[in-house]
Amino acid sequence: MPKTTKQRLRDVKMRKQQLRHINKTVFLACCMVLAQKHEALAAAPSNSNGTNFTSSPDTIFLAQNQPDLAIPTEKVLPVKGSSDVAGERLGQAATESKESPFGLRSGRYHAFLDLKQQYSDNINNTPDNELDDWTTVISPGVWISLPAQPQITFAVNTSNTSPGGLSLFLERPEAFSRYQFYLMYGAIVERYDSYSERDNTKQTVDGFLQYNLRGGLSMNFFNKFLDSQNPMGVGDSTEIDKFKSNLLGSILNYDLSEKFEARADVRRFDLDYERAASNGRDRTDNSLELYFFYKYSPKTQIFLDYEYVDISYDISQNLDAVNHTPSLGLRWMPTEKTKIIAKGGSVTKRFDDNASGDVSRPSFDLQAFYSPTVKTQVNLSSSYKLGETTVATADYSEDFNVAGAFSLQMTEKVRASISASYTVNDFSDRTAASRTDKSHSISPILQYKFRDWLTGGAGYTFQERSSNLSAYDYTNNTVYVQLAAGM
Repeated sequence: MPKTTKQRLRDVKMRKQQLRHINKTVFLACCMVLAQKHEALAAAPSNSNGTNFTSSPDTIFLAQNQPDLAIPTEKVLPVKGSSDVAGERLGQAATESKESPFGLRSGRYHAFLDLKQQYSDNINNTPDNELDDWTTVISPGVWISLPAQPQITFAVNTSNTSPGGLSLFLERPEAFSRYQFYLMYGAIVERYDSYSERDNTKQTVDGFLQYNLRGGLSMNFFNKFLDSQNPMGVGDSTEIDKFKSNLLGSILNYDLSEKFEARADVRRFDLDYERAASNGRDRTDNSLELYFFYKYSPKTQIFLDYEYVDISYDISQNLDAVNHTPSLGLRWMPTEKTKIIAKGGSVTKRFDDNASGDVSRPSFDLQAFYSPTVKTQVNLSSSYKLGETTVATADYSEDFNVAGAFSLQMTEKVRASISASYTVNDFSDRTAASRTDKSHSISPILQYKFRDWLTGGAGYTFQERSSNLSAYDYTNNTVYVQLAAGM
């Protein structure tokens, strides 16, 4: 029976109401997704070299600029512009993802953008004839996490001078699910006001995959690619040294029982410099590291560690060597606010060129985290090891460093922090003019949280290097303001 005009009008009205309801549902779903992204907790800032303690993605590259000044942090990379971690205890970063009424999980996709304006009184790090300039720094980045995570729970700090490419002991991330995956891209674009020849762009791509089996086996795979440059004044270089590096690795961890655990790490580190004058430092390191852990108590683990590194230079084959490093270590959490990881042993460097002989030295690595209150955090690191040389006339370097940082959440919106470092690089020079560099830095910063996703800050960094060869002395003062946003 054909519909009447009244029935057709009623049907049209009903379809319009249904369409409005669908549009409203879609709009609410989009709003919910955006709101959930802004609800993600901001991770504590990573500090790779002790020069600052900010939420800036600059930390992606700082480990490469001064790799042996690393300050470890439990939280790694900021998801948002804010670096608010008040209310979190050490090692208790939120990892839950929230479920919306529309079935959409938050925390899978993240983006960040950092804008910085800075002034330096010695952009070339020279002992005299200093050049000063203003620099605009733009640092965008994106990352994805599956399952959803509000923060990156695993980060790798690489070092060009460290055999094997790692700057610090690499902690395997805890297993919260059957698998965990993340992929991140970040860039730092620097534009100088007066010296445009110094303009540069640095990039990094980080990836991590963890798969956990029911039998107690955890398989972890990671890769870190860097397209960056050394800061001026590294080693005996007086020019900008651009390079590409890649660290590819795997961590296999097996729980033998409630008390015993075994772990094997395999890594490959490739380093290539752009300048022909620096190609002598191009090399490939292949590493194997074995661990055996004993759980002495719920808060104490004792472990044995043996690291084998095969160092192969492309051109400077007289520096080819094999490093053997046996160590005894301790992983200790006396309270929920404190965590200490320490290991000590000896390193033997055996050169393929017998004329160079073997070198044996003590070695140690210390990382400590302390959160006395919900508003304060203290981080400390120190190490002594044999490093790869950045001086053409030296076979290796003996590197000692200590670095620390203190962070205080003064109010809900205001956060203050300060970091400092001290480093000694003693180059084993084949000439009579051996060289020893002593460097220190200090960096206070004050941050203000405008929104959960937007933070502003201002900071100052002082750096000084004193060498027994005065041509390598320098001081550098840098002040900056920045605005960091993310979701």
